[in-house]
Amino acid sequence: LPRLIDKHNVYADVIRGVAEDGRASFLKRAFARLEWPKLARYESHICREFDHILTVTKADKQAIARLSGTSRPITVVPIAAAPDMVPVIQRRPDARHIVSVGSMFYPPNVEGALWFVREVYPHIKAELPDVKLYLIGGRPDREIRQLGTRIPDVIVTGYVKDLTPHLEQSAVM
Repeated sequence: LPRLIDKHNVYADVIRGVAEDGRASFLKRAFARLEWPKLARYESHICREFDHILTVTKADKQAIARLSGTSRPITVVPIAAAPDMVPVIQRRPDARHIVSVGSMFYPPNVEGALWFVREVYPHIKAELPDVKLYLIGGRPDREIRQLGTRIPDVIVTGYVKDLTPHLEQSAVM
């Protein structure tokens, strides 16, 4: 039977990004420098073991083609929800909060949340003092958890089973 692999991330590129991130701790960067070449070799090998590769973005498709050196077909299948299968969530008229949803241990999501809290949120808070930021997602990284204890009105929820109440009170996601 034909074999198919779903490569919804190019993990070697994610870990290489950690290795090159000057804001990451020395230990995190050192570990990532050791690990990303191994991960690149593994991903290259594993992709050659399958007949067809799926990715979720064109950038991932290009990275997989470069990494694997394979001529196997690579198809982009974007992540999306069918609008007729997901009910529209009605926001409350007084909705004023900001919601960010993602795996809060995944380095690009952690980096994005930290950047937002440092660079953008203070400006919003100055204009809208009663706004709250909800960081929602499983297994929050230590730095994300610390935000919830250090900064008033930044709420780190971890995984939530039902996003509806959070989305109803959000003005921006």
